Amino acid sequence: MTVPSDPRGVSARPGGYALPLVLLALAVGFTVMAQRFGAASRAMPQLVGGTMAIFCLMDAVSRSDTELGRRLLQWANPAVPVASAAPPRHLQWVALVALAALVAMMVFVGVVPAVVAFGLFALRYRAGRSWIVAAALGGSVALAIWLLFGLLLGLPLFPGLLFGGTW
Repeated sequence: MTVPSDPRGVSARPGGYALPLVLLALAVGFTVMAQRFGAASRAMPQLVGGTMAIFCLMDAVSRSDTELGRRLLQWANPAVPVASAAPPRHLQWVALVALAALVAMMVFVGVVPAVVAFGLFALRYRAGRSWIVAAALGGSVALAIWLLFGLLLGLPLFPGLLFGGTW
């Protein structure tokens, strides 16, 4: 028995939902673990985990062969025709590995250098921007993060294990 797939390339099999559902479980787990922190310390993890959970749910629904799924897919990808809106499966894994690399960079070299490097390479190689534009945007995002957390909120950004950070 063959399992049909829709013209967008999204498999009708449950395996087509595996990635968003695994990420949803991780987001929920992250949010639940943040409950152990004090009220001020858990605010950002709750925001990040909750937002991630919403995006994972939207991703799972957009993969369904329903009217809501098709509308959500078209809304999330307005410049891409519906017939080819679903990216090839390997690009999803590339994105997941890139996020894992970002987390590893944050641990080893710190938040600000990791954000600059991630922004630079994502904008250059995934979005096709020039090196100058990628560097300007990556640097401006890192500057915004430093201004928000370092100056306005007074929260020290993790410097990375290689630059004096400790567990």
